[in-house]
Amino acid sequence: KEWNSYLGHYRNENPWLGSIRVTMRKGKLLTDGVAPLQPGEGGVFHLRDEEHNPEWIRFGETVNGKVMRIKFSGEDFWRVMAE
Repeated sequence: KEWNSYLGHYRNENPWLGSIRVTMRKGKLLTDGVAPLQPGEGGVFHLRDEEHNPEWIRFGETVNGKVMRIKFSGEDFWRVMAE
């Protein structure tokens, strides 16, 4: 249940980075519906679509039950509000 606040669409204005969607399937978090996120130490989640993938996500501030910002390997992505 605590991960429900992470679900959503996040965008970065850098055209090389674009956007990320965080979803959940069978109790596991995924990025863009394919890359699983594995919880690690200190609130960091590691992408595990490849064995040695160095990418990571840290979820930021929560407002009204939704995370507003994520940090993806050092870059900020902001929630896209579409309801």
